[in-house]
Amino acid sequence: MTNDYRQCKLVNGDTNQTCWIPSKFAQIGRILKLKTNGQWIGGWLVKDIYPYTIDKPIYSEKMIRSHTKRTGDSLPKEK
Repeated sequence: MTNDYRQCKLVNGDTNQTCWIPSKFAQIGRILKLKTNGQWIGGWLVKDIYPYTIDKPIYSEKMIRSHTKRTGDSLPKEK
């Protein structure tokens, strides 16, 4: 089995979240636990599964940090 991911809509009470999860867990109606700030939070219901997959999840913060380091935007600004 490959390590592909699916983007899903998860619901826990009144809270909704869209995130990338491994395909093997992406089944509508499945209840999941998600790790948040080092703690496992249960009760997340897979409500929707979107129609495409990726090999690795996209981490926009990591991409932005990498871009700013490569372009020099992370250096202190001159006054």
